Amino acid sequence: MMSTPSQQWTVRTVSVTAREFLKQRGVPAPRLDSELLLAHVLGRTRLELFMDFDRPLSEEERSKYREAVKLRGQRVPLQHITGHAEFMSLRFKVSPAVMIPRPETELVVERVLRLLGKCSTGVPPVPESTASGLPSPERITGVPPVPTGKGEAPTEPLLDRSRAAGKDAGAPRDDSSLHACRTETAPGRKSDTAIQSEPGSLVARHDSPPAIADIGTGSGNIVVAIARSAPDIQIFATDCSAEALEVARENAARHRVDGRITFALGDLFTPLRGIGLEGTLALVVSNPPYVGISEEGTLQPEVLHDPRIAVFAGEDALVFYRRIATEAPEMLAPGGHVVVELGAGQRGAVEDIFRSTGRYSGFDVDADLAGIERVFHARVEGGSS
Repeated sequence: MMSTPSQQWTVRTVSVTAREFLKQRGVPAPRLDSELLLAHVLGRTRLELFMDFDRPLSEEERSKYREAVKLRGQRVPLQHITGHAEFMSLRFKVSPAVMIPRPETELVVERVLRLLGKCSTGVPPVPESTASGLPSPERITGVPPVPTGKGEAPTEPLLDRSRAAGKDAGAPRDDSSLHACRTETAPGRKSDTAIQSEPGSLVARHDSPPAIADIGTGSGNIVVAIARSAPDIQIFATDCSAEALEVARENAARHRVDGRITFALGDLFTPLRGIGLEGTLALVVSNPPYVGISEEGTLQPEVLHDPRIAVFAGEDALVFYRRIATEAPEMLAPGGHVVVELGAGQRGAVEDIFRSTGRYSGFDVDADLAGIERVFHARVEGGSS
């Protein structure tokens, strides 16, 4: 991107040069990434770039863009360079302390919203009149505040997991469309339309607002998206990383739902025990680490920039499903639900794990647009043991 006396570097010329550079380095979406990085450096939208292709860049702008493109060429995720990721049409802060939200995880949110009877055409804005001053879950339920863990040493990382083998987890998104609840179905299962319309949604079955918990919240993308669409739900979110919880709290504040989510530091369900929640939760949701250590060599380079405790489950890729299946029933009310994201090809093994406990029934899955069974749902038969 060095200039000559006769050459003027414009939006068009630098983006084309950057695109070729990224293509040579194997970046999966070189044109999109080059344009999104330039939009980030210039403080513009991608559409505004298209409308101003002949705009010349200053030397300072070119220098910043050059550094950003260099990082992307080293397969640093675009979201780490820009500092944000899009999820459910919302912008979330991300950092190396959290896993970058993936498009397939939106299916997890959509399944939870259907169970909550909150299926809508998108994530609604928070009205100004309710954007602040909302009672926190502990004030609604009388449950004492959960310690935030400030000053405590975080538990040993669970092992950050990268996504399914061969998948480009670092690929950016550039859609601003609102998301309707999808109704794709996996072969051999009942349609989501039936699930969506089945009587007795969680809200309808509870006289008081139902409480749900997100286990391993990371950036908080799941709970923040749920809170935006379900203002009458009590929400708890746990993570073993204090750094991740700080990012999650910032995202909750950014989207003005921080007064309705209780964040707690600790391993899985541990920080939720002993505070009166046993046998009361209507739903547990989690996007747990689900990649085995042996799969590390099959992953896209971008995935390895996510925290290892969020990507890798360890030697046993299913260890967190085993723990959730075993530990969730004591926290759930009778008839409560568990919704978890799956790795590619894990549906059968995960269903066997949940069946083997003898505590669940009503198993089904949602497939993503590639036909991969991505979201697993089970209903607990008993309550707290």
